Amino acid sequence: MSAERRWNARRYHLEESTTLNNNRRTVFIEHMTPNTSVPPHYHTRFTETFDLISGSMILYSSSQPHSSEPDLDALAASSQKLVVGGKHVSMTPGLYHQYVAGDEDTTVRVILTPGHRDFEQLLMVLNGMAEDGELEGSEELHQMKSVLLQITFFPCTPIPR
Repeated sequence: MSAERRWNARRYHLEESTTLNNNRRTVFIEHMTPNTSVPPHYHTRFTETFDLISGSMILYSSSQPHSSEPDLDALAASSQKLVVGGKHVSMTPGLYHQYVAGDEDTTVRVILTPGHRDFEQLLMVLNGMAEDGELEGSEELHQMKSVLLQITFFPCTPIPR
């Protein structure tokens, strides 16, 4: 699996905001270029549900406690390919997960439950930074996301596809 995050190759469209549903959920559409990957991470505040709209995507998850670094072998063994129109897959708080777009442009609907207004705002900031060309090789962005959203990412070697 490619370790390339490609922040500059991802775009987000907010489909449903917490401001309109009493914080029940955040729904956004994520567009990724081929082979874009998101490193192993977990969330502390919400469940993240994936619904593949087009393209292909592989999701990795591990039930190990988030108090330790992710077990990359367990993540690699958990590989599940999402199918367009197939079953939605949810990652509960504290569950390590990672995903990789396939060899074509990929679009996925992501639902955060409960909703998370700060996450919504970050997506809009990321879109703006990408349009301004400010996301090229931005490791600071990685750190900013972790702090703002209490998401823990781990640098790692790539998981083989």
